[in-house]
Amino acid sequence: METVLKNFYKNKKIFISGHSGFKGYWLTQSLIFFGAKVYGISDKVYNKYNFLNLKKNKHFRQSYRDLNLVNIKKILREFKPDLIFHLAAQSNLPLSYHSPYNTFKTNFNISLKLLESLKNINSNTTSLFITSDKAYENMSLSRGYKEGDILGGKDPYSASKACTEIMINAYRESFNMKVATARAGNVIGGNDFSKYRIVPDCVSALNKKKSIKIRNRYATRPWQHVLDVINGYLLLNMYLYKDKKISGSWNFGPNVDNNKTVEILAEKIVEYWGTGNIKFIKNKIKEDKLLQLNANKAYKYLKWKVKYKFDKSVNVTVDWYKNYYRNKNKTDLISISQIEEYFG
Repeated sequence: METVLKNFYKNKKIFISGHSGFKGYWLTQSLIFFGAKVYGISDKVYNKYNFLNLKKNKHFRQSYRDLNLVNIKKILREFKPDLIFHLAAQSNLPLSYHSPYNTFKTNFNISLKLLESLKNINSNTTSLFITSDKAYENMSLSRGYKEGDILGGKDPYSASKACTEIMINAYRESFNMKVATARAGNVIGGNDFSKYRIVPDCVSALNKKKSIKIRNRYATRPWQHVLDVINGYLLLNMYLYKDKKISGSWNFGPNVDNNKTVEILAEKIVEYWGTGNIKFIKNKIKEDKLLQLNANKAYKYLKWKVKYKFDKSVNVTVDWYKNYYRNKNKTDLISISQIEEYFG
């Protein structure tokens, strides 16, 4: 399948919104690895050490500007992408409680602007909108949520993603657009520096030789490495490009073997780091105890499955951060080596 992806994406023109974010960065680097022509746009720089190796790459263009309707339409009109990946979002659940207005504004409005821009461009362009597993109405189902389950959300972040999913479906059905949505959660990997997230909090504390503070030790999540998820996104948009019937919503999640508590994840991070200790603190933020996806649809139609099991995912993640803290100027080289190892 790696050869299929390389052959398909080579010289394809790809537009990525939110290219400088956690998953956006890995997607961009993977597409460049495949030989694609990438145009990335984000509102801000999240890590100044990213993309240093691509400054002279003629196949890579990036822009840091407002993701407004005028800018998006202009780029799409001039660049004429073959495929689009939309990742720009406010993706932090705790932060959504502090800033609910900005969460809804960002997650809904940017998607709306992109959809409105897509209505009138080349109909052959396909688009993948990245939403979240938290778009489902969470009822702590042990079977895992399926794509047809009820959408909802009791917090601003989850609700904003559910609203966005409904809007995307309305545009797809009303205007005959080649658009799909991808729902994944609990993604771990290098180059994630978001606040209130387990891996960044752990490695930051370990690097400073401080205790790791865990707020929700018994919460169980299906942890998966970022490159497994990126692989799913690449496969989905490729199939969508070839067959419009692939549109709709798609789950990407590992099997139950990767379901581990937050406490187990933190302990495994300490193990691979080589030293450190953990303190458990009171959780002041409402979070679901169990959240799992059923990814049978992706397994069946896309032939997708996770390549890295839980231990491997944590090991590769910790290795990225250990190398990053040794020499930040080599951030891209660390990432590229892991992409080469994963895709071969």
